Amino acid sequence: MTSICRSTSRRAKPISQNAKPGACCSLPLPVLLGLVCTACGSGAVSAATARAQRAQGIDLTYCIASLAADTTPEPARCPGFLVGALRDAAGICAGTGGKLVPAAEADIWTLDVDADGRDEYLYEQQDNVGCEGAWSIFSCGSLGCPKALYQERAGGWRVIGGIYADDMAAIERLDPPGGQDYRDLRVGCLDAGSCEVYAHYAWRDGQYDPSHLEVRGFRVEVADSIHGLYGLSGDTVLRATPVAGGAEIGRYGSDTIVAVIGTAVDGDWYYVSPCNACDSGFVARPGIRPLPGL
Repeated sequence: MTSICRSTSRRAKPISQNAKPGACCSLPLPVLLGLVCTACGSGAVSAATARAQRAQGIDLTYCIASLAADTTPEPARCPGFLVGALRDAAGICAGTGGKLVPAAEADIWTLDVDADGRDEYLYEQQDNVGCEGAWSIFSCGSLGCPKALYQERAGGWRVIGGIYADDMAAIERLDPPGGQDYRDLRVGCLDAGSCEVYAHYAWRDGQYDPSHLEVRGFRVEVADSIHGLYGLSGDTVLRATPVAGGAEIGRYGSDTIVAVIGTAVDGDWYYVSPCNACDSGFVARPGIRPLPGL
């Protein structure tokens, strides 16, 4: 039986002369990043200067009641971005004949991504509202949902990125020497210095996009890599690091389909995932082949 695997990568050498970035993949990059999970290990990374914090004072029940009554809510209890998000959710739920209901506790987080003294907000529907009669309508499945990152400017709100994190408190703002308006963001572990995988997001063209990963001390390029589903060229060892003889994570047959997440060591290695519940690891470039018809 063919198994489906997962993975991520960035700048990569083509698998064949006809291979193009994304040509063998129907999965968007944000979904591929959802396959990346942090785990305990070691690795030196730069220190963060701020972490996401749970938002205080937001009342989902009050927000939904205000929406139903068509009244303007108090911003401190129901910020403007939330009014719009809940209005969208209510419309989706009503379309199924259901009723929008709030979660017992708001799962909304703040982080000042540009260090200007004003917090941005991280929010997604799945953990904040439900739909009576269609409970799974806001579910993103086993990978979970990315948190939309909302920013207020000139009285209006906009989404400036989508961040995947197993634990929201593990989203960090990094302040490089010299600074920049929008700082890089890193998703890791709550126990600093004990993560095997860090995911980095960088500000590009007016929004945050995935940049690269740090995997057991090795940089894995994501933004400019090929991505998607590929086959293995033969029986293959999945390694913990992109070096010959690196520790073995698992062995997979030639009938395995992996998801390429990113590339490492000048494109000589791919960082791949063999399944949603499997550990991701590295495969040398000759070990990956395009799938027929993709």
